Amino acid sequence: MNLRRLPLGTRFLWSVMLYSSVLTLLFVLVNLYARYQQELTELRQRVDQIESITLPALAQSVWDLNQSQVELQLKGITRIPDVVSARLVTTEGTITTLGHPGRKDNMVLFAVRRATQELGQLEVGVSYQRIYDELWQHAEVLVLTQGVKTFLVSLLMVMLVGRMITRHLEDLSLQIKEGKSRFALTRQGDEKDELATLVEALNQLSQERERQLFALADSKAELDNQHKRLEAEVARQTQVLRKESELAVMMGELAANLLEQRFEDLDRVLQQTLTLLGRKLGLKSLTLFEQVLVRAHWPEAEPVWPLWSAPEAQRVLRAGQHFFDPAQGVLALPLKDQGLNRGALMVTGSLDEQWMNTYFNHLHRFTSFVAALLARQQSTQLFTPIGWQREQQQQQWQDERQGRTALAALAANQAEAGGFLTVILWEFSGRGELPADRFAELRSAISHGMPDTLFVKLSQRLLMVALAGPGPQAIDTLAKALMSELRSLAKPLEVHAGGFCLQVRAALPYEQLMEMADRALFQARSQAGGCFIETSSD
Repeated sequence: MNLRRLPLGTRFLWSVMLYSSVLTLLFVLVNLYARYQQELTELRQRVDQIESITLPALAQSVWDLNQSQVELQLKGITRIPDVVSARLVTTEGTITTLGHPGRKDNMVLFAVRRATQELGQLEVGVSYQRIYDELWQHAEVLVLTQGVKTFLVSLLMVMLVGRMITRHLEDLSLQIKEGKSRFALTRQGDEKDELATLVEALNQLSQERERQLFALADSKAELDNQHKRLEAEVARQTQVLRKESELAVMMGELAANLLEQRFEDLDRVLQQTLTLLGRKLGLKSLTLFEQVLVRAHWPEAEPVWPLWSAPEAQRVLRAGQHFFDPAQGVLALPLKDQGLNRGALMVTGSLDEQWMNTYFNHLHRFTSFVAALLARQQSTQLFTPIGWQREQQQQQWQDERQGRTALAALAANQAEAGGFLTVILWEFSGRGELPADRFAELRSAISHGMPDTLFVKLSQRLLMVALAGPGPQAIDTLAKALMSELRSLAKPLEVHAGGFCLQVRAALPYEQLMEMADRALFQARSQAGGCFIETSSD
């Protein structure tokens, strides 16, 4: 029988009877267990009375050798309820048995003594049969009475539920099938119970449905209006996508144009490309850095924002992430190719959220192309800053004595400012001497990559260069790039470069600085590339 297909009232009746029967059975078991424990307690009390009342008299009869009195007392013991046998075994070997030993369920032993003398042993047999019979009769009465009560109570509950709940639910379901919009209970009085709450909720639901039907017509008209607005928005978005497509095509053409240029024309074409991009994107300025040096800048009259003097910008760009400062209106994207940072592309202007959403991805793809281009067309020389930078003043050669004072002042300033101090020793070894004019060419080549530097000519083949500001990575890149150019200028001499880059906390003596640079130069001599820049923190 599938209970789920039965009416609700029938299922309710079966459920109530089932759970009531389980509870009745538990009640009967608990009641029987309690009565059983009570009967056992009373039996133990009667057996204990044998020891306290009958046993002293029995010991006296055994002492007096009064057999008839012994049998009489044993007979009295067997008349105690639930005691079925009594057996006395004296120390002389006399055995006296009364009752029915075969019916006993348990046996209790008592020692028969008079004073301290052992006279014998009393064995009392008890039976639980009477207790079991009474418990069984009591269980039959309980089960019968509780079962009848459970059935009557369950039937009464089903009748009450059917009259108070089920018939009203059937009436409501019939009203719903008939499609009525207002529902009511068929009963007397105006009771505020759960059924009244249900009817009220159904009426509210019906009213809400009618309201939604009226609103549906309004929604249809609104949808028509939205359709027209969407058509206008689609047209606007199409125009935006067309502009972005034109921008993507333009950047692709610029990239293709850069690939077709000769290396000696690349700087000019990069400058033209930045000019076109800056005007197209509505920027204030646009700057292309190769490492820390400016490769191209637009417009030339606009000063370059000091990107590499901002520690946060350096940290972010070296990590391969883009740097964005909305307050300053500065965005810098790293030129990263094959895991190496080639430089950065920096834009300034009114860079709001709409501008970023429109042009950021295009610039990001363009920087990837420029990074690959710079990596493929790497020059053997560092590029000289363009005309917007101030003209480098001609510096006079300084001997070592003058260099002591200048280097000490530079170290003191860097210690006070907390910036980087770099000292590099350039060594030109091999046969032959290095003429003064050749030395001047070498110094000029170095000054292109390291502007605002301190030059100290230590000997005819040893040149010290000290500078402040750029970090270790920039110095290492500059030194390696200069190495190629200096090898060409110094032929047939060999070129080695060694030095250190550190962030000093206190001014260091000239001798200590020279010792550190000389130690780095010694290590550079053992390298095939001939370049060693040591980074440390004082």
